[in-house]
Amino acid sequence: MSFQDYSDAVVNRTFLPLIPESITPNALTGLRIIFSLVLFFLLLNDRYGIALGMFALAVLTDLLDGPLARTRNQISEIGKVIDPIADRLLTAVVVFVLIVPAAGWSPIFVWVTLEFVNAVMAYRSRVKIGYNPGANWAGKTKKWIQFVALTLLFCSIIFHAPYMLVLIWLLFLVSFAFTLLQAFLYL
Repeated sequence: MSFQDYSDAVVNRTFLPLIPESITPNALTGLRIIFSLVLFFLLLNDRYGIALGMFALAVLTDLLDGPLARTRNQISEIGKVIDPIADRLLTAVVVFVLIVPAAGWSPIFVWVTLEFVNAVMAYRSRVKIGYNPGANWAGKTKKWIQFVALTLLFCSIIFHAPYMLVLIWLLFLVSFAFTLLQAFLYL
C-alpha cells in the first residue's frame, strides 16, 4: 500500500463521511481559492490569529479534495489543473504578504523560478504522455513542507517568537529541493 493509499484510507474513514455527496472535490478547491483571497485581506489588516484559522481551513480543503476525488471516483482534468493553482495561490498570498517585507524579493525569485521550472516540466510530461500526470510524491511533500513552514511563520508572528525563523527558512530550503526533484521526476 502506497502512502497515498494509506492517507486516502485514513481521510476516507475520518473526514469524508462528514462531507455530503453533493460537495465535489472541485468545490473544495474553489473554496480554497476563496479562502486565499480572504486570507490576503486578513493579512493586510494584521489579523494574524484569524488569518491562521483561515489558512488552516484552506489547508483542510487541500487535505480533503484529493482523497475525495479518488475515493468517490470524481477525478477530473479541470481538478488536476485548478488544484495546484489553488495550492500555489494559498502559498503565494502568505509568502508575498509576510516574507517579502521581512526578507526581500530574493527568496520569492527563487520560489517563482522553481515553480516555473516545475510547471514547464509538468507541461512537457503532459505533452509527452498525452494526459496530465497530476502531482507526484515530491510535489506533495514540497507542498506540505511549505504548509508547515507557513503555519510556523504565523505562530512566530502571533507568539512573538522570532527564533522560529531559522527553522522556517530551513523548511523552505528543503521545500525548494523537493520542487526541483518534483520537476525532474516529470521526465
